[in-house]
Amino acid sequence: MAFQPDSPNNQFQFNNIYRLLITKLETKRQQSPESFSKSIYILPAINDDMEHQLEQELEQERKEHMGQRIILIPYCLAESYWIGILIEFEANEQILRAEYIDPVIGSDIIPDSLKNQITKVYPFAVLRSRDLSKHNERKFSETLTVENLLEAVKYDLFAFPADPELKIRELTEKLNSGLAKHKLHNMDQLQQEIKDLEERIQRLHQQGRQEKAEEEMELLRELQELAGLSDKINELTSSVTFSPSPHINEPFMQEPPRKPSLSTDIMHLDERTKTLSDITELLDEANAMPPCARKTTIELIIYFEQRLLEEKSPSPHAETLVSSLDKLQDQLKQEELFSENASEILHHLKLHVTSSNYALMVSRLKELLEKIRPLNVGEIQRLVLKAKKAADSIRNKDIILLVGVTGSGKSTTIQFLSGATMKEVRVETSPGKYLEHITAVGPMQNPELNYITSSPLQKSETRYIAPVTVQLKGLLGAHESGEMIFCDAPGFEDT
Repeated sequence: MAFQPDSPNNQFQFNNIYRLLITKLETKRQQSPESFSKSIYILPAINDDMEHQLEQELEQERKEHMGQRIILIPYCLAESYWIGILIEFEANEQILRAEYIDPVIGSDIIPDSLKNQITKVYPFAVLRSRDLSKHNERKFSETLTVENLLEAVKYDLFAFPADPELKIRELTEKLNSGLAKHKLHNMDQLQQEIKDLEERIQRLHQQGRQEKAEEEMELLRELQELAGLSDKINELTSSVTFSPSPHINEPFMQEPPRKPSLSTDIMHLDERTKTLSDITELLDEANAMPPCARKTTIELIIYFEQRLLEEKSPSPHAETLVSSLDKLQDQLKQEELFSENASEILHHLKLHVTSSNYALMVSRLKELLEKIRPLNVGEIQRLVLKAKKAADSIRNKDIILLVGVTGSGKSTTIQFLSGATMKEVRVETSPGKYLEHITAVGPMQNPELNYITSSPLQKSETRYIAPVTVQLKGLLGAHESGEMIFCDAPGFEDT
């Protein structure tokens, strides 16, 4: 039991911590206004024994205040035992962080009754424990709770920084890392993931699957933090005149509208052609094997790649896709291929199966395929066949072999020397990041150039020795005769 605040002594303690928090907050704000720039509201001290008091105070606060703000809540768990709660909101009422700060050493378990009251008002809030100043004795918890709440505000990650440009870069790196972790390519996909996840959590609550809902809320919390980073980057960018370093491509520098160009159309066509080729190879592989986990994985990859290309393919209900994933899980277990990593991938796939993020589904399925098919025998056979064909074409001939590290420009150089039309194109390499890339455009007069692929990334595209025979009269005029053979090779370091 906590204690009843009705007695004069206890009522004084409740009023005292509330007034102390207000007084110290004002003092801190005057001393360091830049660290306390957001609107901060302090709720009356909450007694754990008073049923629904926290829930009622949160409801009242939501009616009175909106937008970007922080609320501080002194909370009495038992006699002379205080903890602090901090909840920070973004402008769109999304919770950026919800922190439970216990100042007593060895006691950091969040009571279920407390969490339940918060989630009744904010269903998608995830209350996380945060360690600041602690002591063995409960009698010091009142003073420490006041100090900890003010410290938590002071060191708010999102307080307006002294160096906005540096902060933008720091937040951008953190955002890009978070997007990559969750296999997301842009903010539109992030917002869709948040929406899908919220709907899924609601369904889990309705089905009484509270433990599963808690797991999903942890993921939701991470995605909401990424959305908060995006909002803060945009806020800082609009507040300063920002000139990005030439070595840093900021993802939130808005790209001016661009009209479709021949070069970008060709880039998209190349990607489409490559994907269609991948689908054909996967179909051949799937058709040659009996039912198994690998075959089911490949069939799912083919389906989502076809959807990604907007190819006509059956559109099964979500239940059918979920059934396919359940079937895959059973096959992995039967074949003793089910691991913690496979479980995490399948969980992610089931979470997003109803979304239209086909690129994410393909990425995660290919990741799973690599785990259960460490050696791609079919790919090795195809590469050996192509290498033998290339060897036959250059046997007993003089060649010019280009070698170098991946990304040094071997393939691009061969395209240029072979007479291809070259153009500088702008390529999106990651969410909002662009790179100027020189590549061949237009129809290739030399069919062998179709096997030479250049990439704007430090990633090898060449898988085997690929010769390109150039007739000199086609480049230098009819008075020239003879030929030159340029050979492209896989790059060093990643092949």
